[in-house]
Amino acid sequence: MNRKELKLSIFYRAGLFRSDRQLGTASVKLAGLEQTSTIHESVDVYENDHKKKAEGKLEVKIRIKEALGQTKSSELLSQKWLVIDRFEEIVNIKLIYFQKTIFYWNYFFFSLLIVNHQQQSKLNK
Repeated sequence: MNRKELKLSIFYRAGLFRSDRQLGTASVKLAGLEQTSTIHESVDVYENDHKKKAEGKLEVKIRIKEALGQTKSSELLSQKWLVIDRFEEIVNIKLIYFQKTIFYWNYFFFSLLIVNHQQQSKLNK
């Protein structure tokens, strides 16, 4: 990785019916990824593969999961956890309350239907 580079090409839109044109290129050395997992650099933009320096710089941020030179090591962390013992009990109580509410509403509407039916049968006689 010491000699590897990431080559970035910058293009611009030439026109409506024209193809895109290359404005310049920039290169970032990837040697820093062996020690750290991020690279944040501002590099110069060149025309025609480092022959003529264009006016401008390109800010580059590269981030990988873990540095390439590091070996995986596991760490033992002791943490305190919050345990809720009554969670199932609380959920069951709410479910029972919900079922009772539905039962009472059904009973109420059923009784209204019976009363309404009785009143209509008296009117029809």
